[in-house]
This record gives sequence, structure tokens and C-alpha cells, in this order.
Amino acid sequence: MDPLSISAGVIAITTVSIKVAKGLYKLADGIGTAGQEVRVSADRVSNFSTLLMSLNHEISKPTKISPVEQVMVLDIVGVCSGLMQPLRNLQQALVPLLIRYRDSAEKLRQFGLRVKFYFSCKAKLLQYLDLVEKHMATINITLGVMNLKESRNKSHAIYNISHFHLQTNIEKADFIASQIGYGSRGLLAQKASSAHLIANGDETTESLVTGIEDREDDASENESAEQEAQGDSTALVPANAPAQTTTDGLTEPELVDMDQQVSQALDPDEGKQALEVWQDLNVIARKVIKHAKDILQTEDQHTMPEVSEPARAYQETSQSEGAHQDAAQPVAAQEEQVQPRAAYQEDVQLEKLQETGQIGQSSPLVEATPRPSIIYVNSAGDTYQIPYERVATWGGAFHTIQAMEKKPLQAGASSRRVNDNYRRSYYLTDEQGRVISPETWEDVVRPGDKITFHFNRRNRLRHVLVNLNWHFALR
Repeated sequence: MDPLSISAGVIAITTVSIKVAKGLYKLADGIGTAGQEVRVSADRVSNFSTLLMSLNHEISKPTKISPVEQVMVLDIVGVCSGLMQPLRNLQQALVPLLIRYRDSAEKLRQFGLRVKFYFSCKAKLLQYLDLVEKHMATINITLGVMNLKESRNKSHAIYNISHFHLQTNIEKADFIASQIGYGSRGLLAQKASSAHLIANGDETTESLVTGIEDREDDASENESAEQEAQGDSTALVPANAPAQTTTDGLTEPELVDMDQQVSQALDPDEGKQALEVWQDLNVIARKVIKHAKDILQTEDQHTMPEVSEPARAYQETSQSEGAHQDAAQPVAAQEEQVQPRAAYQEDVQLEKLQETGQIGQSSPLVEATPRPSIIYVNSAGDTYQIPYERVATWGGAFHTIQAMEKKPLQAGASSRRVNDNYRRSYYLTDEQGRVISPETWEDVVRPGDKITFHFNRRNRLRHVLVNLNWHFALR
């Protein structure tokens, strides 16, 4: 298979998705605050096109992707057409109506209400948007496989992060598949019908939600949708609402025609196309997930080699020499050699970074499975790599930091007063310089992050003086 032809297919469907997103954004802007749901859907399609561009970037690299991955990309592109076409049809049907009604304030208001309802309650449309989300998860896994293979020749930390992200994307895809699978039972049994906004005159007509194709779980919520009290109200009309008298509102034929256009755009063949898209997505997702799991299993096996005889001899020699030196040196001399890395060596394996800031090539001789990690910069400016599992919680992070700094620290996070003491004594920042509090540690810190320790000015000076006094006392 020619990578150029694969790339051309990805570019073509990316162009379509970008046009859909632009059309939805135009529609959302045209109906004002009623376009919130439309804008959310446009964001989803825009993110979808961004993923496709990332996929095209990966397959365009000089490194050749495997035949299995080429087939995966072709399958992904093939199902995208059936997934995007209904959304493209819907956008092409609604944008001309927006242009037609925008000169009449009342018609534009009612049109906005109608569109708001389509994007919040119409089951067929919501199912297609859910399938877009599911397909995004599949593309993320495909990109994760490519990134993991590429990271083999990079630093250990980057490889660990790629490994972790791929595992996370697989779990996310499994969860999304379970949710979409449940909702798909309603996808194939929808019967399109008409519904009407409140018409002109004094007579009471059917409410906005009466008879419209919707999800059973959301029906009661739609009837009691929150109404806006100020300005041009864009809330859904509740059930059994009294009729409003208007002079230039949408007529009954216009409402029926709009409903028919939307139904025809989303379901031109009574659910056959929707069924095919849903089935194809499930097949592709299963193939991609299985391939990704096989890659992870293969990678894990390669990262667990047996200790070779030279390596074992080196380890035994190093251990015996270290024990001999420790026994021969006085206690004071041993204490003088204690460094931040040694202070925590029995509890956490920390890999000192090279002076260039990149992670060193040296690593433990026996590495079990690749583990995600964070980059930690201590108060002296030394940089270390710490396994993420050790610092995933604030409790583990606090004990790790305390061992690295060789100083009793205030844990924080148990009360406001204690947290204030934590801030006055020291603080931690992320790579952008933002302070990380104990309460938000678990929500903010992720594998691959760079965390820097800071004493405040007074405590930094005190810490330096204590270390100097301790150092000269040994002399």
C-alpha cells in the first residue's frame, strides 16, 4: 500500500470534517445563546479533525508504519465518510435556513429554539455525535501505538509516558464502547415525527417537545428545561405552554418543512446507514484495541530480560566494593557523602539527569515493566526522575520530598492553618510556575510533569545556614 494514497484519504476526510465544524460554528454564532449545544458539537467535530491531522502527520513521517497499521488507518478513514456525511447534510440544511430567517427577529428566535432542541434531544443526531466520540478514542489508540514504537529510540521517561498514555486510551475506549453499545439499542428503533413551536394566534398548539424523536431518559428533563429570564430567551418551551401571539413567527408549513429536512439529512434510508456505521465502528475498534494490547504485551516482554552473567557479576562486584568501603570509612565520613539521591536510595530509585537536562541513558540493569514517572527538581537545583506511583498521592509525595530535602517539613492539607504553614515554609510549582497545593496535588500532577521544590526566602536562608553548620561541624 502506498503511504501517499493513505495520506490523501486522511486529508480528504479531514477537509470534510473541518467544513462541518465551520458550518456548525457559523450556525451557533447566528442563533446567539441558543447555540451553546451547537457549539459543543462543533468543538467535538473540530477535535475530531485535529486528531485526523495528527494521524496524517504520523503516517507522513519517514519511518515506515507496519502493514497492519496501514490497514487500520484505511479502515478508520473508510468509516469516517459514513460518519461525517449525515452531519455535513445537517449543516447544509440548517445554514440556508439561518440566512433566510435572520432578517426576522421572531423567526430567528424560534429557529434558534428549534436548533437548540435538535442538538440537545434528537436521538439520531446525538447518536452520530456519540459515534464521533467513539471513533476519536479509536484514533487515539492508533496514534498511541505509533508513538510508543517511535519512543523506543528516545529517553526512558518519554517511553514510559507513551506506554502509560496508550494504556489509558485503551481503558477509555473500552468505557466509551460500553456506553455507546447501550445507547445504540435506541438508534435503530427511532421513528421520525413532527413537532411544532408555539404558532401564531391565540390557539394552543403542541409544545416543542411533543412527538419529537428523543431519548426516553431525557424526556422529563426536556419538559422542564431552564428558561432564561433576561433578553432574548432561548430556553426550550415547556410542555402545555400557552400560545404566544406573534406577528411574524414561523408558520406551520415552515416548521414541518424544517423537521423533514433534518430527518432526511440524518436518516435518509430509515436507519440502514446508521446501522452500517455503528457496526463498522465496532469492528474497527475491536481490531485496533486488540492490536494495541498485543503491542503492549510484546513491549512488556522486551523490557523484562533476565540478568546476564556480566551484569550479575557487575552487580555483585559493585555491592561488595560498596560494603567494603562503608566498613572502612568512619561514620563522619559516611555522613559527609550523603547526597539527596543516597538519602532516598532504599525507598525510591532515582535517576539523575544529565547536565543537558535530558534523562541519562543509564538505567537499572533489571527493569520490570516500564513505569510512568515525574521529573523532580530539589531545593539545590538537582534534577531527578521519580516513579509516578511513589508520588501519585500527596502522602507519598510528601514523604518522598522530605527524604530528598533531608529536613522535617510540614505536610499540609489537613487544615487551613496547616496549609498556611506549608506555604510559609516551602511550596511546589509545576513547569509553568504555578503553585501546587496539597489539596490539588492528586488532581494536578500527572506522569511526565516537572515539579520544582522551593523554600520561601527566609526558610531558604535558614536551610542553607543549617547545612553549612552541619558541614563545618563534620570538619
